[in-house]
Amino acid sequence: MGKLKANAFLSLISFGISFGTFAGSINLDMTGSFKKVTPFIAFGYSSVAECREDGGIFDIMEGYCEFLEGGSTVEIKKISNEKYSIAVSSVGRNFHMCDYQADATKLNDVQLISETKDEYSNEVCKVELRFTNKDTLSVVTSPECSAYCGAGMSLDLENAKREK
Repeated sequence: MGKLKANAFLSLISFGISFGTFAGSINLDMTGSFKKVTPFIAFGYSSVAECREDGGIFDIMEGYCEFLEGGSTVEIKKISNEKYSIAVSSVGRNFHMCDYQADATKLNDVQLISETKDEYSNEVCKVELRFTNKDTLSVVTSPECSAYCGAGMSLDLENAKREK
C-alpha cells in the first residue's frame, strides 16, 4: 500500500474510533433550538431608505440590500422515547426559503432521521440531523428534498449552534 493510501486509511480509522467514542459515551439532549446565521442579499430595492426600513444595508455599487440575519434554524421536540418532531427552515438570496416539518426517528445517540413521501411525485425526501457535539448539529438531505425549497435554496446545513 502506498504511503498516501496508508495515511488516508489511518485517518479514516482514527475518525471512526473518535466518532464511535463520541457516539457511545454521551447521553445527548437532542431537543432544542439551533441556528446558523448567514448574511444574504436581495435585489429589487429602489432606494437606501427602502432597504434600511426592512433592516438591511444597501450596496449602492452592486445594487442590492444585504441582510445580516439570514440563515437557518432547526427546532427539535421530543414526542416519545425514539420519536421527535423536527422543523428545518432556511432563508437566503432574494428571500427564497426552505421549510420542512415532519416527525423523525432516533437512529442512534447522535442522529435523527426523517423520511417524507411526496404525495404527487411519490419521491421520498430523507432528512438527517447529525450532532457533532452536544451543542452543534448538521442537516444532510437527499436531492428529493428540493421540493421544499425556493430557487437556489437547500435544507442542508453545517454547524448550527444550540441557542441558549
